[in-house]
Amino acid sequence: MIQQPRFYRATLIAIILFSLWCGSALANGGASFGLRPERYDPARPETESYFIYDAAPGQHFEDEVHLWNSGTEAGTVRLYVVDATTGQTSGAVYLGSDKPREDVGSWITLDEQEVTLAPGEERTIGFAVSIPADAQPGQHLGGLVAENIVLQEGAQEGALRVNVQTRTVTAVQVNLPGERVEKVEILDITSNIEQGLQTMVVSLRNAGTEMVKPTGELVVTDAQGNEIQRLPLQLDTFLPRSEIQYPVYVQGQALPEGQYHASLTLKYGTGTEANYDRTFEVSAAQIQQLYEAVQQQLPQAASESAPQENGTQAVVAPAAGSLSMGMLAVIVLSTLLSALVTALVVLRLTRSTGKKQEA
Repeated sequence: MIQQPRFYRATLIAIILFSLWCGSALANGGASFGLRPERYDPARPETESYFIYDAAPGQHFEDEVHLWNSGTEAGTVRLYVVDATTGQTSGAVYLGSDKPREDVGSWITLDEQEVTLAPGEERTIGFAVSIPADAQPGQHLGGLVAENIVLQEGAQEGALRVNVQTRTVTAVQVNLPGERVEKVEILDITSNIEQGLQTMVVSLRNAGTEMVKPTGELVVTDAQGNEIQRLPLQLDTFLPRSEIQYPVYVQGQALPEGQYHASLTLKYGTGTEANYDRTFEVSAAQIQQLYEAVQQQLPQAASESAPQENGTQAVVAPAAGSLSMGMLAVIVLSTLLSALVTALVVLRLTRSTGKKQEA
């Protein structure tokens, strides 16, 4: 049997510290931009941080956003609008400027696309919202983006330097009238190896009109009906008209080669429930892939392995405390090279981004 690696906490702490180090380095100088609504509705405190419109298809209206530079130097910011979608681990994410705009991102036109501000300077920027006559009912989400045109350099640490393109996003939520539908579809459950971890991949679609935050439980049994895993799920915001491949990591001992049964129950919204059952297989190729991943991640600490009667190998991964600092750095850096820029963008979002409303 293969024991799943147990160094998540140590790696996460290292990533957070590294991100804070980069953020601290960037915060030492330069321009720093923020966005928030110019006006808000006291009856809806959340509108102090982001925009919420109860509108109708075919409607046209105008509003304003407040822009400021809280940095120590003058700077130029690029302003644009984007659509939002659901991240693969749930939660609203804002698409890049190079992505097609098909929803809220295509409904908004800014009066200005590029603005230069001195330190401490503020500016009010107007924009128009034109909702198509055929827009679908329900909740729609996009964002107003202020992106510093200057690529900011992080502090040098040995041979490593991380340069960051920072952007601030303020959410724009548009609620359109019509039948309110809460519907999460469970499309499939499969087994996979992702980033060296045995993972149950749950394919989900929000086929409704509302944002929801599903919670639930995934139960895995073997061919004899014995319960092997009971894995909780707690998703963040799941946007309408989006699909995700949600990862659920197998805990403790990895599933060996064989046939299994998965049973998933999700609850969301106002008491709505979705259920799904299916049989899946863990292949010999997946076990070999997991074994090789453990060996690569922990080359100094992985114990010697020997073939067992069922053809699998016994591998025990060390606890986080046995990782050397050098090995931990390798793990952290390999993760950061693919994800750190996105993580830092999220980290540096101003409070104006706000938390999306869920009905």
